[in-house]
Formats: sequence, structure tokens, C-alpha cells
Amino acid sequence: MGYKTSASTILAMTFLVFGSPRTVPAQTPDCDDALARRAEVEADHLKTWEQIYDWFEHYSTCNEGAPAEGYSDAVVRMLADRWDQLPTFQTLVDRDKRFGKFVFQHIDATTDDHDLDLVVANADRHCPRGDGQLCGTIKLRALAARSQRDEILHRQKQH
Repeated sequence: MGYKTSASTILAMTFLVFGSPRTVPAQTPDCDDALARRAEVEADHLKTWEQIYDWFEHYSTCNEGAPAEGYSDAVVRMLADRWDQLPTFQTLVDRDKRFGKFVFQHIDATTDDHDLDLVVANADRHCPRGDGQLCGTIKLRALAARSQRDEILHRQKQH
């Protein structure tokens, strides 16, 4: 699989551009246990970019643990299974750059390998005309996440 040949370069470039995977403040005073539980439950039901944006607006202060992982799963599933909704995502990013940065940070190693592979394939093969920069960013994040997953799995096998 070709993604392994330059994965470390891609990972380094991604961190230079976006910082570490979770640069949004983690558990804050604005995120109590009840809000974190609601965020986790809501993350399991995100099926559109509008719902993903609403979650970001209401629960982004709960960006650690189960709520963050659920959000990451929703983001990557959208990009893997509902690629045709990418124009809606682009519209939301154009309206709110913070949302785009938050979403890109959630294309991460906590998500499913197969879904990450689908995201890379979608970005490569089905990028809408004029969205090359968006598709490139999505692809870089997915490749970096896949590389990080591969490293983790490799270390686990060594122990």
C-alpha cells in the first residue's frame, strides 16, 4: 500500500500545518460530567454535516475521551460513506474556519482503518472540481491518521 512510503513526511507536514491532533482545549470548566455525557450520546447520532456542526457549536468544550472519539468516528464515517455531502461541509468551513480546523483534527487514529482508507480513496478519486485544497487536506489527515494507527499496531505486536 503506497500510503506507507511517505507517511512520516505526511505526518510531519500535517503537524506543522495543524498542530497536534487535539489542539482544541480539552475538558474545561464549561464541560461538566452531564454535558460530557450528552456530548457522547449525541456524537453517536451524527449523520449530516449540519448535525456535526451543531455538535461542534454545543459540545466542543468536551473535546476529550469518549465524546471526542465519537465525534471523530462521525466525521470519518461522513467522509467515508457520505462523500457526496462534501459541498455542504465546504460551505460550513467557508462560513466558520474554526469548524474546519476542528473537523480536520478529528480525522485521527482513533477511527476505523477501513474508513480511513475509504476517505483517502474518496479524496483521490472523487474530489469535486474546485475543491482540490479541501480534498488534499482531508487526504493528508487521513494518511497521517492511518500511519499513526499502523505505528501503534506495530508497537503493540512487538510487546
